[in-house]
Amino acid sequence: MGRNILWTSSPSDLRWTTHIIIADPLSRSSAACDDTAARMGHLLRAVDVVRSAVNDRSDATIIMASAVPEVGTTRRLLQRFHASGHRVGIAPQLREAPAHGLEHTLVNPLPMFIAGIDKASQESVLSLYRSVFGEGNVLLAPDIECVEMLKGHEMLMQAWDMCTTSSEIANACKPLQLLPA
Repeated sequence: MGRNILWTSSPSDLRWTTHIIIADPLSRSSAACDDTAARMGHLLRAVDVVRSAVNDRSDATIIMASAVPEVGTTRRLLQRFHASGHRVGIAPQLREAPAHGLEHTLVNPLPMFIAGIDKASQESVLSLYRSVFGEGNVLLAPDIECVEMLKGHEMLMQAWDMCTTSSEIANACKPLQLLPA
């Protein structure tokens, strides 16, 4: 980790940070992605941690980097922070196809779509992500809900790929008289 990056769930660690990224542990697990209740539980706990950390100030940028279960969730979860003067945005991680591996992701990252709840939020999120991922790898979406839809579409396409792959494996097993599990 870089010296300015900290993974934590402790409000005291976040008290003076300028940018807080909410990332739930389930976003990286394909099996857990389907567990909406577990995902929401993690996101609600993360929002509580952030609320405890920034309750007496109004200068942080709070970014939802996790996939959310339905369009409108990010705005509902983070609206209070914006009403208190914080900047709020979204920048979910798009997944790389497993065949490409981590090395490919680091060298050739997929473009990231970001959005902010308002212009100041959008500029803050855009500045942070472009400083990390590069100018051409961060794209601006018109609003938070558009990015949520994009992430949901990506997850549907991954599920479709898994179904297609399972069907292809089953078809390949038939001539060999193998029964796929």
